[in-house]
Amino acid sequence: FFFVRSKEKMLLARRCFCSSHHYTTTMQQRSVFSSWWTRTLSASSLSSSSYDQKSRRRESLFFTSSSSSNELVVSEEEDNNTNVREIIAPSASAFGANDGVVVIKPSRLDAFIAENLREEKITRGAVARSIANGNVFVNGTKTMKKTYKVQRGDVIRLTIERAKSLTAEPEDIKLDVIYEDEDVIVINKPAGMVVHPAPGHSSGTLVNALLYHCGCPALVVQEGRKIPKSLDFAEVQNEEEEDDDDDDDDDDEIMPYLGPEEEDTTVRPGIVHRLDKGTSGLLVCAKNGAAHQHLCDQFAARSVRRLYVALVLGHPNPSAGVVEEPIGRDPKNRLRMSIASSLRTGRFARSNYRTLETFPTSADTATSASLVEWKLDTGRTHQIRVHSKFLGCGILGDETYDGNKERVKKQLLNNPGIKKVNAEAVGKRSVRPMLHARTIGFTHPRTGESLDFSREPPQDFLEVLDALKKC
Repeated sequence: FFFVRSKEKMLLARRCFCSSHHYTTTMQQRSVFSSWWTRTLSASSLSSSSYDQKSRRRESLFFTSSSSSNELVVSEEEDNNTNVREIIAPSASAFGANDGVVVIKPSRLDAFIAENLREEKITRGAVARSIANGNVFVNGTKTMKKTYKVQRGDVIRLTIERAKSLTAEPEDIKLDVIYEDEDVIVINKPAGMVVHPAPGHSSGTLVNALLYHCGCPALVVQEGRKIPKSLDFAEVQNEEEEDDDDDDDDDDEIMPYLGPEEEDTTVRPGIVHRLDKGTSGLLVCAKNGAAHQHLCDQFAARSVRRLYVALVLGHPNPSAGVVEEPIGRDPKNRLRMSIASSLRTGRFARSNYRTLETFPTSADTATSASLVEWKLDTGRTHQIRVHSKFLGCGILGDETYDGNKERVKKQLLNNPGIKKVNAEAVGKRSVRPMLHARTIGFTHPRTGESLDFSREPPQDFLEVLDALKKC
């Protein structure tokens, strides 16, 4: 009936099976038998001293019946800062011979868990991230595949972290404001600034600076509440209080959450799109809900005009073209992205590029670095960095994607036409990814006016560029 390892467990299994058989027969006689078994985890059901505490928690399964419902009851146990849930898929042995084949619906692991935890407002997206974080076990084995097909009798055990309150405090941080009105604000973000608070970056972010700049109070989001997306969050929160029955399943807004994943643990009012911490350049933010929705729609329709410039190793071949390769989470390193094998494992991504200048500039010397312009049709995480690496041209200073300082210096030194002092100067100055969001253009949410803004790269970028020109 289920796997046992000792005589004591065998006796427990036999006792559970007999009870369940009697329960099944009784329910069939009443013709109200449901397709789901009701199972509850109870550490107190086994008090024998022959089991240690861990074994009692894991194996204290027994069957219960409910006079009002035969719906699946999800097991729950608390352990310090986490909750453990155990869900058991219906087993064929629970049905009579005439009941036909048991069909698990939904059959995908993430959908199955979310369906059975619906009352706790655990979303499917949050479950998928929990699976990716290694917090889900099927029949005792860690499962990293959200598309796993749930089988009859599968025992699914998962850990749910306690939901936390999220806070963003206004901070007096100087901003380079390019444009601002009552609806939008365009910022020239410096390299090194994180866009929004997240684990490990609770302060010093663009959101903290925006809250202060716009005269907003501290933003505190209690568990179970929506995370506001615009800077008029005081109004949004008041509207929420008037409608406590809102059952929105937006994965990015609803707490509690499964697993320590960034998407569920960030506070980002006003943020429409993001730039990586090491990337400098232009970013547009929304100051109210209508503007936020309008800008998001423009990004979804790929009508926002964005141009980036990057200093890369080598020379793209061809010198201009289009990279259309799906991007997904790197299976070997969850902290970075990579080219996915198909759209089933990654998301569609397309980048247009053209080479603006090569270094050394001498025609009789091999190219060791290039200045490349990128135009994005999509906006995936690390898109330019991943596509640049795909071309064999890692961005200078990019420690994650083949552009670290030592690699930069080595490649330049391998070129006999470049002096050692110049190669070392370039490597020394490449302390962050040499990537800059130079232009951004969009339609104003209120007036419909076409707005375009441009800013040249910051001083550190220009210093590396000057050092390359001296090579």
